[in-house]
Amino acid sequence: MVNEDRNPYCTNLRKRQRFNCKKMNNDDIIFFEYILLMSSQFGLKEFYRSDAVVLRDTFIKRTRLRNSKDKFIALGFLSIEIKGNPSIQFYTIHYDLLLKNLGSIYQPEFIDDMKKYLIEDMRKTRCDYSLPINEQQKQIKLISELEKIYLKTYKQKRIKPPVNNLKYNDKILKHLYAISFEYSYNDILTSFENYVYSIIEENSKPKNILSLFTSISEYDKNSFAKLQYHLDCYEKRY
Repeated sequence: MVNEDRNPYCTNLRKRQRFNCKKMNNDDIIFFEYILLMSSQFGLKEFYRSDAVVLRDTFIKRTRLRNSKDKFIALGFLSIEIKGNPSIQFYTIHYDLLLKNLGSIYQPEFIDDMKKYLIEDMRKTRCDYSLPINEQQKQIKLISELEKIYLKTYKQKRIKPPVNNLKYNDKILKHLYAISFEYSYNDILTSFENYVYSIIEENSKPKNILSLFTSISEYDKNSFAKLQYHLDCYEKRY
């Protein structure tokens, strides 16, 4: 017996409303979601697709497909290279540039949500990407606030804090960026303060506090175990 198809419609009109209709037509939207899907299946790396296959899969006319390609190439987040004999088209989505161009694709009220989804995909696949400069600056500013909490907590305990224990790198900035989508600013500060208290009480000496605090769970790659644990501890205490 064939399973009943409870949702036979392929077009999701509600999701269609997320897109910036002044800059994206229906063919652009279909092609955009198609290349994102293909990229995801190839681990966000280079993937190959002939025009014949793309036309068959998307039902986009050849001329309109060319227009959509040219549009995304002009925006900078898509490149297509011809390789092999017979020649095959290899697509590459540059996710760092895509993050900068979401305003050309989505409505303003959906940009943050879509940015979150993209960052999650990149984190899960360990995709190499660069944070936009303005996002890097936001996370560095957050680290400066964490450093104030760190120094204040040690001062309250009348203990001299270890030197240079809040070093950060590109990986930590990316983790903080991902954390900012799941936790509020105050929750991050609260959890970190509780974490510093636990370090002092346990007399532990981690080499890099930020690296541990922003680490991803070994058992659940989608969760920030250390941050969540100390936030839970604080809530139980108060």
